[in-house]
Amino acid sequence: MRKKKLKIGLVSGHDENIWSNGLVQNVWNLYRLLKLAGYNVHCVSQSSKIAGKSLFDAKIKPLLIENANQYDLIIEIVHGLTTKLADSYVKKGGIVVGVQYGNNLLIHTENMLFKDDLLPKHETRRSEIWTSPHYDFAVPAYEILEKMPVKTCPYVWDSDIFDLACKNKKYDPFFKQGQDIKTFASFEPNINMVKTSTIPILIAEKYADMTGDYDKDVYIFGAEKLKGNPTFIDFIRKLELHKKRKISFEGRWHTPFVMHKGFADVIISHQWQNHLNYLQLEAMYTNRPCVHNNPRLAEYGSFYNEFDVTEGALQLQNALETHNENFEEISEMNRERLWRFSPINKKNVQGYSELIEELMDKR
Repeated sequence: MRKKKLKIGLVSGHDENIWSNGLVQNVWNLYRLLKLAGYNVHCVSQSSKIAGKSLFDAKIKPLLIENANQYDLIIEIVHGLTTKLADSYVKKGGIVVGVQYGNNLLIHTENMLFKDDLLPKHETRRSEIWTSPHYDFAVPAYEILEKMPVKTCPYVWDSDIFDLACKNKKYDPFFKQGQDIKTFASFEPNINMVKTSTIPILIAEKYADMTGDYDKDVYIFGAEKLKGNPTFIDFIRKLELHKKRKISFEGRWHTPFVMHKGFADVIISHQWQNHLNYLQLEAMYTNRPCVHNNPRLAEYGSFYNEFDVTEGALQLQNALETHNENFEEISEMNRERLWRFSPINKKNVQGYSELIEELMDKR
């Protein structure tokens, strides 16, 4: 690392709705990692509604045209810089990087097809874009569209935010060896196509049809807004789970609360080109069965391929039959797997440090 201690600003939100948007957790994890790497890092915001508040123990500092150039590097995460501030900052020698922790290629394509009320995009004068490893399929497209280098950055997660929420509310979210499995849950937000509950619903239905077991209660979180949709209603009315009143559709409840109340003994998850997400890691951390289609964690939990509902139902059945029996082995393996993503894992610290140092050396 260079002799000068680089000063870095992370464009941040704050923690009032920490569970509604994983980006805020991304900021916190990256903040911890960069501090450990030895950088002088601050959370910053142009919004007067956010600046002055805290992201846990990190005070969010105001970012203004007048003070922006005290930072050697500004990393956009939750919000982009306004064009006016970005122009001033870059003209004075500042460097801007945008981190894409979402599946922007598919989401933007979906928005172009189905939405016409998007806010105008700010031009932020970035030097590079960094994206999570599970979006590496989109790197060539990003580079052509944005006309700048796009690089892969480590994916990081830690349980400290989850633990704090549980401590404050006195939740016990952990799966206990030998406990009865009475409930299935899906937490997909149903905001866009990359994470929806259609496949989890059909896996639960297929499992019940296949085994004749209609005793489990199925909770579909993030689906309350769909209950007035005629297409969704038609879809649900075909299900035996609906006819037998074993499935319900709820809002976006806090994951630790749902686990604490016993509404998610097994998690059934589905994603489309959005392989890594916090839900699966939270399931892993709490040692509960998780039926998922994430090929990057194929060795964890009960993996099914892509949209294969039948395979998903078989994996759900297998989880019910074997999870308690193999609980100690599964718990130990979970701890080892989670370490890959830790913000204090030296491999992840080095990954971000190399990105920063290479960028600064080029400038």
